Amino acid sequence: MKAGRKTLAPPPAAELVSALRLLHPFPSFLVAGLTLAMVRMESAHAGLGLYLQLGLGMLLYQFSIGIANDVVDSPDDAVAKPWKALPRGTVSRRVAVLAAAGCAGGGLAVTAGLDTGVWLVGLGGWLCGMAYDLRLKRTRLSWLPYSVAFPLAPVWVYLATDAWRPLLW
Repeated sequence: MKAGRKTLAPPPAAELVSALRLLHPFPSFLVAGLTLAMVRMESAHAGLGLYLQLGLGMLLYQFSIGIANDVVDSPDDAVAKPWKALPRGTVSRRVAVLAAAGCAGGGLAVTAGLDTGVWLVGLGGWLCGMAYDLRLKRTRLSWLPYSVAFPLAPVWVYLATDAWRPLLW
């Protein structure tokens, strides 16, 4: 560093935006929104409680998957995407891991009132995301969690709204 030159800290708003991006907000809200739209399509009489369980549950699962993705990618991001929260130190790895676990736990808790089979389908979708993040992302099997998880979302909604019919298989 040259004499007389100061390194400026990023503005607090930039730090906040960096931290919020850990949640992968666009895909997370998109998937949660599609889940809510499916509830509406399958049950015009679904109560607010079901919307909250499925919508908030899905949102929390997606946040957990997004954060875990950034935790796993942080060594590569330090080189390729240094502006992200973990490489730049806006959020510590420990805090990110705790946030991912907290979001997953929140999703499990929010959906705990669903029938056991429905709850397990939601858990299965979250496990697919985690399998991708933690193990399969850079392998020839990276397609597998997606191919299982995408059909689970409508199955989850159909089961939760009692709209499941054997013909759907």
